[in-house]
Amino acid sequence: MARGVRNGLLAVVLAVAPGLARSAEGPGPAAASDGTPASQGRRPDLKPGEGLAVSGPDGEVHGFGASRAETPLGALAWLVWLKLEGAEWASRDVVFRCKGPCAGTKGHGRMDLEAAFRLGCRQALLAWIAASAEGWRRDYGEGVARTRLEEAFRPFLADRMPKGEDLPHLDPQWLGEGALLRSSPEAFLAWLNDPGQADLLSRCRRMLGSRAFHFKDLVGAEDWWILADGTGAIGSNGRVVAVLHLPEPRPLPDAVLRFKTVMGAPLK
Repeated sequence: MARGVRNGLLAVVLAVAPGLARSAEGPGPAAASDGTPASQGRRPDLKPGEGLAVSGPDGEVHGFGASRAETPLGALAWLVWLKLEGAEWASRDVVFRCKGPCAGTKGHGRMDLEAAFRLGCRQALLAWIAASAEGWRRDYGEGVARTRLEEAFRPFLADRMPKGEDLPHLDPQWLGEGALLRSSPEAFLAWLNDPGQADLLSRCRRMLGSRAFHFKDLVGAEDWWILADGTGAIGSNGRVVAVLHLPEPRPLPDAVLRFKTVMGAPLK
């Protein structure tokens, strides 16, 4: 892409994310996502190993830092499950009592769907996934259930789908842990920006928007939704979508704080 065109597209993102623009202004060029020096003067203030992908209203994905590095999906896999089973789980008003240990806690207690996503309750998600798998086996049979799973996760599986003809055991790897499901911030954001994910983005906004992060310096008084785990975060306000990867695991609140910092949001 020509430099002038790319700068023009990036200006669209910066226009709706001035907080990012302010945080990106620095004394010199940063490294591009492929490790080469960047020619643009305004770059996000990233630490070594961090990768950020951002898109604005035009859907064009802009990557910074290690934004093309493939890593385990982490919490991003939860969005694939939300697309696949979110409507069913919501219709059933699913609940789960997490007795821990889970996500660095001694137990989350009673979890509904929204709370499980906000607090990163893996035990709740694994329980609901197991129940869904049983329903698929009953309704579709093993073979069709396996195909349904593989089609949903194909962009992140490559050739790593477990061998066999039956539905595989849906262990924590299917929640983004380990090497099974992998992507980069840029690739995942490109997937999320596909028109086919419009309903998923709307569901995230309805379900997680109650976090009420008012990024006033970034987008006025609009609410963002944020989904995070120890390895990164994703968030959107309906116009800007951003995916941040963190190279070293950290507690969920720290990951949210880092996302807010990189995006130029108020810290309180």
